[in-house]
Amino acid sequence: MYPMPIRQLLNTLRNEFVVSAILALFLGFFLNYTVYFSRAQNQLLLSGDYGSVYLIAEIFVNILFSFFLFRLIAQTGLLSFKILTSFIILISIAVSYYVMFYDVIIGYGILVSTLATDSVELSQEAVGGHFYLWFSLLSVPALFLIWSAKKTRIQTASRRRALTLFTFIVIPVVIFGYLKLADANQKKIEMNGTIDVSSYGGELSYSYLPTNWIVPLVQYAVVKYDDTFNEIDLFDPAKEFTYTPAPQNDDLYVVFVIGETARWDHMQLLGYERETTPLLSADKNVIAFKGQSCDTSTKLSLRCMFVREGGVKDNEQRTVTENNVFSVMKQNGFYSELFSMQSEVWFYNRLDLDNYLIREMITAQNRTPGKAIRDELLMDEVDDVLARKKQGQNLIILHTKGSHHLYSKRYPPEFRKYMPECADAGTKCSVQEEINAYDNSILYTDHLLNELTEKLKDKNAIVFYTSDHGESLGERDGMRLHGTPRNIAPPEQFRVPFIVWMSDTYIKNNQSLFDNLKENSRTRTFFHHELFDSILGCSGVTSPDGGINNKNNLCYR
Repeated sequence: MYPMPIRQLLNTLRNEFVVSAILALFLGFFLNYTVYFSRAQNQLLLSGDYGSVYLIAEIFVNILFSFFLFRLIAQTGLLSFKILTSFIILISIAVSYYVMFYDVIIGYGILVSTLATDSVELSQEAVGGHFYLWFSLLSVPALFLIWSAKKTRIQTASRRRALTLFTFIVIPVVIFGYLKLADANQKKIEMNGTIDVSSYGGELSYSYLPTNWIVPLVQYAVVKYDDTFNEIDLFDPAKEFTYTPAPQNDDLYVVFVIGETARWDHMQLLGYERETTPLLSADKNVIAFKGQSCDTSTKLSLRCMFVREGGVKDNEQRTVTENNVFSVMKQNGFYSELFSMQSEVWFYNRLDLDNYLIREMITAQNRTPGKAIRDELLMDEVDDVLARKKQGQNLIILHTKGSHHLYSKRYPPEFRKYMPECADAGTKCSVQEEINAYDNSILYTDHLLNELTEKLKDKNAIVFYTSDHGESLGERDGMRLHGTPRNIAPPEQFRVPFIVWMSDTYIKNNQSLFDNLKENSRTRTFFHHELFDSILGCSGVTSPDGGINNKNNLCYR
């Protein structure tokens, strides 16, 4: 038995009110401490004359919010308090690893990517032993504290009222009042200067645990609810407009390669000083554009890339309102197949495909035993289509892993041109090591696209390539990866290339399309919302009644 003072102390620590306070300090302060340092250096208000005052205020606001959240949960009962609080703490500990060691800003896109089936594997590649050590050391004592909590009845009514008033009236008023005051002061600084800044409250919600993952989680739940209960009929361009293929393209291969995380400013083809695309750069049939993505994560970009301009809502979730270009092509005679090294089944199911194979299906086939799971496996599927489909209009969509972190896992050893590379997610790599590995992955993409065009060079064929979004490589205040909410994302997370290759036969049959595309590449920047019209237009499809917006058709002048 413990002595009386120790027993009293233990009983006090098990009081759910005290447990809530300790957890609030742990979550609101400790798990966010590197964010406080970062914001103190980079945030407009925190780096100003009264920066230390605002920083202290942010710390208190985060602790108060965490305490308010735990006390709100406690009103549902002791068991639900333990379960829900454990969930919040465990998720926050896991997220804090990425926030602390990768400077990742958590947003809707990165959260839903994590929840996707195939992203589990990609996430596993981005962590090492350090993550598991971090998670274990922090979660065990936190869980012990939570599950030791006991319901403690406050004896006097006046004290109960005071605690209730403080928790559910004073704390929300203090938080709301501070946010309004700080936001007003930031806007005043903005008006007196030349910088355009985002909402102060919005920055806080995306910067700190636990709101940086709770807010996207709520958004994800809303989207799932909409998809399940409020399914709307999408506007279908194929039913509203007429699309006419060019007669010289009755036998045609259209290949669209969806890249992953590739940036145009790391491609030799588009002015990068390193030789990252030597094969594409030497190909006279290649035309390339510097481009801008519509969002910063795979999930969100796939929603807005392939529909007409205005075919998605400009909300956080990128709600789709129109049918995509691949469905339009299918409805107009193309036999369409997709092969993917990812597993975005929700997206593939919307493309009206004749057939698709995701990574798990591809690797289960007998022709892949012993091969590394890299994008090169997609080339076997292309060979199979070319052998099966020798006539007619054929659409092949390839969804690659491209340059997804961990970059060094995307290419075989012979592509380790730039060294040293970042090869272990469990260590903190330098910015240059990250860039070296990233550039090697671009070099491998160059090889892959060249291999693809070699297979198609004696056919009537056109190949399109663009990536879903860009990537932060640590060059901007140490920020890494992608998925930052687009209203505050750095420019490198939007940088994507747009590359088009046409076979000699296709150029001969469609010379004006090649010439127009080449001329436009000299003066225009590519945007994702131009894909719908450019894929159709560059494939020789026309629409007499407005189904193609030539303003967005890069093969039109």
